[in-house]
Amino acid sequence: MPTNRAYTPAGSPATRSTAAWNRRTARALGFDYALAVKADHTATTSAGRFTATRLAARVPAKSWMRMSTGHGLKGDRHYDWAP
Repeated sequence: MPTNRAYTPAGSPATRSTAAWNRRTARALGFDYALAVKADHTATTSAGRFTATRLAARVPAKSWMRMSTGHGLKGDRHYDWAP
């Protein structure tokens, strides 16, 4: 796993997991963020172990929103999001 050594807070280990560090930093700064994973990535929840595809299928259809994330090289980028 890649690590981030450049922005380690004083008194903490010299090496941090990049994903964990990014998540904590984004939350501390008040940024919203999203996580992208492969469709077959598995996650363990209180309801059991599911693939990302199965978890997404459990989100009610009315909860999904199509949002623009800006203009890319091939035009506007739109993604489906659920809170």
